[in-house]
Amino acid sequence: IPLFLAGLAVLSTEFLWAKRFRDWLWRYVRAYLSWTPRRQRLFWFCAFATLGILQWTYLAIAGIPGWVPQWAVTPLTYLPGVD
Repeated sequence: IPLFLAGLAVLSTEFLWAKRFRDWLWRYVRAYLSWTPRRQRLFWFCAFATLGILQWTYLAIAGIPGWVPQWAVTPLTYLPGVD
């Protein structure tokens, strides 16, 4: 993330689209920082829950990829709908 932000800072000195994106991103970061700690925790809980549901949906539809190591396959087979 720090490398991405540094690259965006460099790009924003040359390109208008990067400056606009940086300003847009910074506006949302300031809004996030003004939230209460409880609301910030709720945000992260919802974000990780959403990612977990999306990952489970992918595994249920496509199955476990072949590149996943065997030690990780065994626990994934306990998920409902994952073969």
